[in-house]
Amino acid sequence: GETGAFTLSVALRAPNPPLIVVATAIGQTRQGSLTTQDPEHEDGGPFDCYAFSASAGQRITADLKSDEFDAYLSLHAGGRCED
Repeated sequence: GETGAFTLSVALRAPNPPLIVVATAIGQTRQGSLTTQDPEHEDGGPFDCYAFSASAGQRITADLKSDEFDAYLSLHAGGRCED
């Protein structure tokens, strides 16, 4: 129910760089970093993609930590990273 003036800007964005999926074994620890060269998620933030294999019924713990930013982890079935 609000009214008033506004400005709309529309600009072209560069296409996402190719997605690189890093194979990771269960029990393995990876170090990484997010940069402006990484693909961008639909919310505009950069992301990296790691894949691992597990069997149905296995219980897996995945822990992601960063001292530099508020990190979050998203898991997707089928080894597919969402961009």
